[in-house]
Amino acid sequence: MTNNIAKLATAPASTVSDKYVFLSTEQAHSVLADFGFFESRYRQSKGSGFQKHVSIFERETDTDEDGRFNLMLLNSHNGTSALRLEAGYFRILCENQLGSGDVGVRVSHRGSALDRFAEAIPLVLMQMESFKETKQLLRDKTMSHDAVFELAQFALMLRGVKQDELREFFQVRNQQNMASSRRFKDRGDSAWHRFNVIQENMVKGCRVFQTNDKYQKLRPLTNAEKLLDFNNQLTAKTLELVRAA
Repeated sequence: MTNNIAKLATAPASTVSDKYVFLSTEQAHSVLADFGFFESRYRQSKGSGFQKHVSIFERETDTDEDGRFNLMLLNSHNGTSALRLEAGYFRILCENQLGSGDVGVRVSHRGSALDRFAEAIPLVLMQMESFKETKQLLRDKTMSHDAVFELAQFALMLRGVKQDELREFFQVRNQQNMASSRRFKDRGDSAWHRFNVIQENMVKGCRVFQTNDKYQKLRPLTNAEKLLDFNNQLTAKTLELVRAA
């Protein structure tokens, strides 16, 4: 192990079972390189060097005016998660990672794990191409006031804020806070702008009413797996609202 950097593990943790198949993150890196991807960012949770970690992979050809389409790889070497590969997007303006709304693929650490991972990559690449169309759709559409508030309500629910326990005044205040942009360039009317504002506020944390009459700080969402799930669910909900309009 090198400086407890989980992605560099060359063997699994001693706590895994005999049936556990070691699918190293470095092996996954090599396969993705064959598709033209390079690692651009990396983060890991606290641990002894086998814990969950996320790598972001990009290609030079997958950029546009707002940022970069990418692949997000989540893995661990201690049996706490399958290897996950999902399509996403890095928005430069707010320096925030988004999810495509698709579940991607999950490869369990069993059997011919590396082969199954390699075979699954084309599916995730198709999802990335589909997300390019999704982004354009959101840029072309607007969201009604009610739809924005419904999305904010949904995001608050995902973060564990019990809106139904608050008086209506404080529910509305929370929704308004979630829909408030942090910068002038995010004050557009498109569904893309509204979605990004709510996503950033929820992920980076902000002040909300969690009880009547009392503001509390909603902490940034830092857990790698929860962050992937939150982003995908929020994107899927945004698409649902836009398509229903």
